Amino acid sequence: MSHLRHKMKLKFLLPHILQAEWNIEEIHIKDFIKKFGYWAWEQSIPALKIDINSSSNIMGEEESFILPLEEGDEQCIFFTSYNRKVFWVEYGRKMDNEIFIPFISSDRIKDCHFKECPIMPLPKNLVHSKALMQINQYVL
Repeated sequence: MSHLRHKMKLKFLLPHILQAEWNIEEIHIKDFIKKFGYWAWEQSIPALKIDINSSSNIMGEEESFILPLEEGDEQCIFFTSYNRKVFWVEYGRKMDNEIFIPFISSDRIKDCHFKECPIMPLPKNLVHSKALMQINQYVL
């Protein structure tokens, strides 16, 4: 399976809030099934692996976390409490608790030293999503 680099976008929306976006091509799915079998596809779930390293790239300071996703997801917004770190993400399939098979990965980005500010505007699409969630809450 070929691992295509930089097919994902990773960016900071706000301090400590990152957004990952991706588009999985059909060839990735076919390659996965060809290499690991249809059973492995059925037994795995889509997942986002978040890799975190110190900004000085010191060995042993790397951590990673795996977030389960829904089939068809093309983005994920997540919170991190880490400061002064380098982040990158990988989209792939997770089997059991120990196996992660990556399809694509993002560039590495370093968190900026955000200026402390008690008030910060939210992105318009985040505000719009919150409004829709409140509307749907009453409809259900």
